[in-house]
Amino acid sequence: MREFASPEVAPAPPPAAALPARGEGAPLAVLSFVTVVWAVNFPVAKFAVGQIPPIPLTMIRVGIATLAYAAFLAGGKWRTLLTREALLAVLPLAALGIVANQLLFIAGLDRTTPARSAIVVALIPACVALLAHRFLGERLNRAKWIGIGIAFIGVSIVEIPALRESMSTRYLVGDGITLLAVFAFSSYTVLAKRALPTLGPLVAMAGCYIVASVLLLPLVPTAIANDWGRVTMKGWIALAYMATAATVFAYLGHCWALSRIESGRVAVFTCLQPVLAGLISWGFLHEPLPAPLLAGGAVVLTGVALVQRG
Repeated sequence: MREFASPEVAPAPPPAAALPARGEGAPLAVLSFVTVVWAVNFPVAKFAVGQIPPIPLTMIRVGIATLAYAAFLAGGKWRTLLTREALLAVLPLAALGIVANQLLFIAGLDRTTPARSAIVVALIPACVALLAHRFLGERLNRAKWIGIGIAFIGVSIVEIPALRESMSTRYLVGDGITLLAVFAFSSYTVLAKRALPTLGPLVAMAGCYIVASVLLLPLVPTAIANDWGRVTMKGWIALAYMATAATVFAYLGHCWALSRIESGRVAVFTCLQPVLAGLISWGFLHEPLPAPLLAGGAVVLTGVALVQRG
């Protein structure tokens, strides 16, 4: 319950909309970090998948992350996962958020551009908001609906120039596969909200990756058969970034924030990724920075601000 200062003792505090709710500063800061890491991951993953096919790339990424999370569980914390309830909780999270999401994301990115992929991924907030409203009972007030709508208008402004270009079948297939990844990750986000109070962020993510590694075992022969000799040093660095920064730290940060604020608020940060991905491509890949990207970015930021204040 919000506390108000007595006017006889102290001046009234700033309006609630001007600042994040008490205790939300740290989660919002972590989400900002996660957003930047995942935005960088679009061009990095595009480069990596040019040298490593989607299945071997996903398996190595998940394998490295699994080892890291297993190390985090040293000291007996892993025993928390050895219950029927814990395994039933992490199984759908692993299948949707790790296996399906990461395989589909890489497969889609292999057939489209980083900017287009990021734009499709920006649909996650709407999917999460609707699923959370339906299954978790999270309230969607007018401000949140307006904020999400404005954010998507901003994404549309960024996307309009791409829609005017000649759309090849390969791009359409890639965008469609990425859309399936969006549905998988949105479902994972809502399911994780239910599992986190019991397991906690670290145990939940470790369990997800351990189970995901088991689910990916049938694909081991495909990974072994890959021509690893053609992977350059830059390719290995890109893979290392995907496995550590974009998987271990970003997923754990996302999960930690999800345990502290509404899933709809967590997901809306995804709207910033297309803008950041474009800025990163401009700075490091020297791609042009058109006016629609700048205008769309401003609109997206406005929408995100409204959702935070809702």
